[in-house]
Amino acid sequence: MRLEIYRHLLVHPPLTRNLLGAHSSRLLHTAILAACRQTHAEAVGMLYGENTFLAHQTMLTSFPRLRVGYPPVREAAAAARIRRYHMRVRLDCDAAYDREALARAFAGVDELTLEVWQAAFLGADHGVLTLFEGVRGVGRVRIYGSTTGFEDYVQWLRRVMESHDTHGCLA
Repeated sequence: MRLEIYRHLLVHPPLTRNLLGAHSSRLLHTAILAACRQTHAEAVGMLYGENTFLAHQTMLTSFPRLRVGYPPVREAAAAARIRRYHMRVRLDCDAAYDREALARAFAGVDELTLEVWQAAFLGADHGVLTLFEGVRGVGRVRIYGSTTGFEDYVQWLRRVMESHDTHGCLA
């Protein structure tokens, strides 16, 4: 019963397009974590492990946010507990990260959602997404958005990222 109460107080509903740029009507009640050590020990994992956080556009898993209006998570110990990320990936601009940084940041996370977009329809190819080819061991990968023209590549990339194959030889 306690765990259900913690979940109600500390876990947001999954991210949707409507919630990316807006506050959810449901607020988190993190003050419960300060009630006592037992509550903190039982519930802190839910806050960071069951919510989906927005990855920073340049610093990736450093300074993630729960939603746009929330402050970033600054403590390294708290950020290390985060297991689910959502990242907006712009296809028609050079990325501010490289393949190695992405692999370090997202390897082994429970869930990674990539929202792919570009300023003009069919204005770019999948070149920026190739940087994600080094990410492995993700529990669940979801890639959606502006993927017209390279849907097969997106499915292949999803399988690669969900695999534990470090050689990148998936067909």
